[in-house]
Amino acid sequence: MKIITRNKDIAGVFGVTTGILLIPLVAMQFTTKADWNLFDFLIMGILISGTGLLIVMTGRKVKNTIHRAAIILALLVMLILTWVQLAVGIIDTWPLAGS
Repeated sequence: MKIITRNKDIAGVFGVTTGILLIPLVAMQFTTKADWNLFDFLIMGILISGTGLLIVMTGRKVKNTIHRAAIILALLVMLILTWVQLAVGIIDTWPLAGS
């Protein structure tokens, strides 16, 4: 039974990743302000699915609720900071600054 649950968790991560990546794909059909290329989708897909898989792994391995919540919060903050940095370059000293 655990194998089925684990597969559902992983499938859920990739489903959520696909759903999130559909947002800019649909936006690109209606506006020129969303201008992503294949590389953008690839990088964000890796970031989102990697973060999701780390969250699933944290949920399985860390039993203490407070520790689990802290680790998940840290992962989400790192994802958001990386996403914002790649999008607009809030930290000018980072070599991958977007602007």
